[in-house]
Amino acid sequence: MAVNVINLISSRQVVATVNEWLVGYVGDRFLAETPILDAQANLWRISVLYVYPNEGPLGSVGEIAIDAATGEVRTHTSIIDIKQKALDLYQSRRVSLNSSS
Repeated sequence: MAVNVINLISSRQVVATVNEWLVGYVGDRFLAETPILDAQANLWRISVLYVYPNEGPLGSVGEIAIDAATGEVRTHTSIIDIKQKALDLYQSRRVSLNSSS
């Protein structure tokens, strides 16, 4: 009987892959959140956080799916959408900080 064994990429490897992808394609103010394994789809799903200096994470701006066997990026929120959501979060945060002063 043949056994089909798949070696899964670790969650730590997934975070490193996503953070490297983010710096290369989106910018340095984005960070991979804790990955969640979708065993049925054989994917790691990772939310992308927008992080602002001295403020910490402002919120999620997208998702990246990593192949659990190969470690390759399968799908991701479009770069334009990630950047637009980050801008929206930044502006809403700035408005709330200014109105509370």
